[in-house]
Amino acid sequence: MAAGVQPGNRSATRIEIALSEALALAAEQSPRVLAAAQRNEAVKAGAVQSGARPNPEIEVEAEDVDLSGGRGFDDAAVTFRASQTLEMGGKRAKRRAVASVEAYEARWSVEAVRQEVLAAVKGRFVELLAAQERLRLLRASCEASARLREAAAERVRIGHVPPLELSKAEAAHAGRSAEAARAEGALRAACIRLGAQWGLDPAEALRLQAKGDLAALGDLPPFGTLERRLDSSPEAASVDAAVWMAEAVLARERAARLPDATVTVGVTHSGESGNESLEVAVSLPIPFFDRNRGNVGMARGLLSAAMEDRRATAVAQRADLAEHMEAARAAREEAATLSETVLPASRHAAAATEEAYRLGKVSYLDVIDAQQRLFDTEMQEIEALAEFQLAVVSIERVIGGRVAD
Repeated sequence: MAAGVQPGNRSATRIEIALSEALALAAEQSPRVLAAAQRNEAVKAGAVQSGARPNPEIEVEAEDVDLSGGRGFDDAAVTFRASQTLEMGGKRAKRRAVASVEAYEARWSVEAVRQEVLAAVKGRFVELLAAQERLRLLRASCEASARLREAAAERVRIGHVPPLELSKAEAAHAGRSAEAARAEGALRAACIRLGAQWGLDPAEALRLQAKGDLAALGDLPPFGTLERRLDSSPEAASVDAAVWMAEAVLARERAARLPDATVTVGVTHSGESGNESLEVAVSLPIPFFDRNRGNVGMARGLLSAAMEDRRATAVAQRADLAEHMEAARAAREEAATLSETVLPASRHAAAATEEAYRLGKVSYLDVIDAQQRLFDTEMQEIEALAEFQLAVVSIERVIGGRVAD
């Protein structure tokens, strides 16, 4: 793990951080992951409670208490009763089944949040790498425009070109410097966004420096290989759990149609005669007005909706996977073409044109055009590389894991 990443370290040095270190920090310290874990613990406690049986009731009743003759309870008939509700139709088992699905869903929710946070970290890390590359390119372009300004100043001094050409060169250099300053602001924002993934203070996050290679383009597995992993993704598990939950709720509501019986056992002691008697009673509500039809119908509707949601999610996942894979392939091909063909030619043209300008063989506009073409091509390569990496992150978000796994 990168040294100095913990809050409170106010050293002015940069913090170089690799992707693996950023992922480890997010997995350990992300507020979202910690909150999901706490919710999971809460649901587990609820699952324990779902198996509890109804508490028994105790009742004491006294009759014929003498309030005038001073005998009080001596001749009274005192009855001690104990009642227990018996859940019918397997209500307790159905309730525990619902809680079991809730616990399963909560466990997968933790994994889903974890995968989402890790994907966000990867995306922010790629954005920081790209921001660093843009700033590097702009600084190199500033150096090139400074050399061109010096060459223009020399040509003005010896009278080969009018002073207006120097003014143009200075304006071009100032414009590129302004772009570099804007890129520095974008870099700082990218640092803060990355550090926020594990709750790092913004002042500390500004010291982050991504350590990695934006041009590291790994191979993508075939679509069919990744498609088979969709069924085990957190999103698929979530919609499966929603269906199982709806089934469990329907079973619970069907069981709720059966009324619960209450068994009462009592012992009566007569103070006047000294006799004791036993009483046993069973009470059972008559489901005349409320047969729970509405809740059963609602549960059926929610089950149908959950099944349709599962189908829709499967279709959407496959479409998203195909879209992101096409985006990754296109970006990879663009980056390869730029790197292997366009960039070498552009660099050669820019260097040759700059040298020719020093020798007075080409105009200032020719140099500016060559430099701009090189700059645009290099920036295009950075964007293509970033697009590929971000497309891979999107693929991993859909499948719920690393592409290389």
